[in-house]
Amino acid sequence: MILGSWHRSVVLTYVGAATSALGMSLAISGHLRGAVAALVVAGLADLFDGPLARATTRTDAQRAFGVQVDSLTDVVSFVAFPVVLVSALVGEPWVVPVLALYTVAGLARLTHFTVAAGADDTPRQFFHGLPVTYAALVLPLTALLRPHLGAAFGPLLAAVTAALAVLFVLDVPVPKPAGAAYAGLGLLAVATLVALAVVGI
Repeated sequence: MILGSWHRSVVLTYVGAATSALGMSLAISGHLRGAVAALVVAGLADLFDGPLARATTRTDAQRAFGVQVDSLTDVVSFVAFPVVLVSALVGEPWVVPVLALYTVAGLARLTHFTVAAGADDTPRQFFHGLPVTYAALVLPLTALLRPHLGAAFGPLLAAVTAALAVLFVLDVPVPKPAGAAYAGLGLLAVATLVALAVVGI
């Protein structure tokens, strides 16, 4: 018997986690363009794994597993992976306090909502605070500025990372994507991938 759930409702979640592992390896080995692209792909997987799960018939056990594995994957993809990526992009030890702040804020947010959600995946109109997934869009878009900013890029990326950390835990309403917003975010992600391929970082 194999442990865990291998139901089709969690396929995209696993894809996101695997892509993030690849992205961290690329960042550590200095392949920064590929690493940034991997973060975008992980974000796309997370964007659509919820709708896929809700459109799939699941048992209570599969639903509960989906909640937990989604949160754990968020830790890998949008907390650990961005820390590795930002560290590689900045390449200076002074960024460590910012990365520590980002890590703590990301973990606090994800733990709070995992405890609150339980097995309830009822659709909501608003998030409280910025979801960690948005790092998969904000950080790659910032990374595209790297060739143009020279020495100013590191401080800018650190400031953006710190701002994300604050927004993760600040209790402000953030509209949840629905309908055309999914297509819009998907197209923006694809455009970012194209820009990475053409312009690079």
